[in-house]
Formats: sequence, structure tokens, C-alpha cells
Amino acid sequence: MTESIDGAWAGPEARLEANDRMLTLERQLELVDRVKGLEAQLAQLSAGAVLTPSEQLSAEQQLLALRESLPWRVGRAVTIPVRVAGRVLHRGTRE
Repeated sequence: MTESIDGAWAGPEARLEANDRMLTLERQLELVDRVKGLEAQLAQLSAGAVLTPSEQLSAEQQLLALRESLPWRVGRAVTIPVRVAGRVLHRGTRE
């Protein structure tokens, strides 16, 4: 932190020459432009992540097969007491 001759506060960028200051500003603008471009690319990729009807049907079939499997059914049976207790506690906090 330096003070200029007229007594006003000036940051470290005040010591930079005009050419260096312009280069710094250009770099900042390039970074902002790059970030905005990446944000737009991310939004575009996120919007394109929708499944096609055949992919959705395949995923639903896989989910049904999983739910019909023995490990799934055993796991559901074992966790019944915990799930029931959670529902009772949740109802108790709502009232």
C-alpha cells in the first residue's frame, strides 16, 4: 500500500506502468471470458444428459430386476425396524 503525492490511497497496481496495467486487465478479461465459456459448456452438457426413451426403458428394467433380486429383498426385510422407527420419529416431530 502506497500513498501518492496528493495523499489519496493507491494500491499496488498504481505502481504498475500503463502497459503492464493494460496487460493485467486483458488477462482478467480473458479469465472472465474463459469462465463464462466453461459455464455455458457445462449448462449445455447438463441439458443434454436426458435419457432417450430406449435408455430410460433399459434403466427401468434394470431397476425392476434389482428390486426382484434376493439381496434386495433380504436387505429390505432387515432394515424394516429402522425404517419404521424413522417414520415414527418423523411423525413425532411434525406434531
